[in-house]
Amino acid sequence: MPLLYGIAYISKASRVLKRQNGWRHSANKPRKGICDQDGEDIKGVFYEQELLKTVAETTHIAEVLKTRRRNGVKDHFVKWIGYSDKHNRWIRDEDIVQN
Repeated sequence: MPLLYGIAYISKASRVLKRQNGWRHSANKPRKGICDQDGEDIKGVFYEQELLKTVAETTHIAEVLKTRRRNGVKDHFVKWIGYSDKHNRWIRDEDIVQN
């Protein structure tokens, strides 16, 4: 996980899982557990001030693995740059932006 000036920057976290009271910490600051886009827990808990909101960014396609047509709609099974194979997904042809 890259650090940005001592603040944890988690680009692949999609939502906060749970809020924990920081009763063991002397400052009693609330902490949060987070999960990735697939709902899998990211190890550890983080103080709220360590988490930064990120703006949705364009994700680049590494490769189109398959193409299909269902009910007249063209879909592509794609692999994303920087993501493992577990993140491969079917996306609609109309959602792809050519650069």
